[in-house]
Amino acid sequence: MSARSRAARSLEALLEHEAHGHRINVRWDNVGRGWGWHVEWTDGPTVEQVKRWAHEVAQNVPALDVEELHPYRHISDRAWAVQLVRHVASGGSLENPAGTLYALNALRDVIDATAWPEAPADEQEAKRAEALLRLAQPHSEARMLELLAAHGLAILSEQGDLPPGITRLRPPRGAE
Repeated sequence: MSARSRAARSLEALLEHEAHGHRINVRWDNVGRGWGWHVEWTDGPTVEQVKRWAHEVAQNVPALDVEELHPYRHISDRAWAVQLVRHVASGGSLENPAGTLYALNALRDVIDATAWPEAPADEQEAKRAEALLRLAQPHSEARMLELLAAHGLAILSEQGDLPPGITRLRPPRGAE
């Protein structure tokens, strides 16, 4: 194993420690920006946090130039569901005159700036996000946004009228 590969494994462990065990991958790859060391993870810390941590531990991985790392944070369906529910519950609108893509991009900016976007604030938010995930099969951010924009949070609870073609979700067996 080369010195850079050992440094990459060491950086991976150091970053995961900073992220309290959250999985972070460091690998040599040609993804989008050409060949280089890519740092990838899903949800969890923000890109800015991971960059800061990499700079803080740079002296421990001298074979890697942390300035040349390509960070990329994937956003899970769960994080989208939590953030969409949180946005609507706080009175935010999902409508954008320019369309769904623009509404999603605006919310993506919020998610990008949010550490641990997959973590619900409370039990009610968790239940609503899980209901949205079950309802929006197959999962997509656009489908979740469209459901909430058209029907609001009532579609995720046991109260209120449902739109035609939408059936009430039942809690999974053993729940409650």
